[in-house]
Amino acid sequence: MEDMTVMKEDEPHEEEEISDKFLCRVCLELLYKPIVILCGHLSYFWCVHSSMSGLRVSHCPICRDPYLHFPTVCQKVHFLLKKLYPIAHNKREAQLLSYLFFGTKKKDIEEPASKEIAAKSDSVAAPLTIEEPASEEIA
Repeated sequence: MEDMTVMKEDEPHEEEEISDKFLCRVCLELLYKPIVILCGHLSYFWCVHSSMSGLRVSHCPICRDPYLHFPTVCQKVHFLLKKLYPIAHNKREAQLLSYLFFGTKKKDIEEPASKEIAAKSDSVAAPLTIEEPASEEIA
């Protein structure tokens, strides 16, 4: 797996290279609010949360080992990543807040024009109607 590179917003030629060790194995993004599961895997909080089950034993999204408790955020790793990768960390935080408060997904944040294109194509398309064929009586 290659290192992820994030462009710094204020200086377009400066980049922030993120080590593979600090990428979530589920979503392949910077570990924001990292969680360590009993099996030892480190993952993004919401990736683990979305793979949990409230009705039965939950399983690690990476190795499928079971765990019974809700893991807490590893604050030391969280603040280390915030210090090492401030641009990627702030971008990840903005994505999460936008999703939680406005329901926007990552692709909507990065590609706002795609929403406009989809809206225009929906307004141009004619509504689809499905008619059942008339049944003929067999004599």
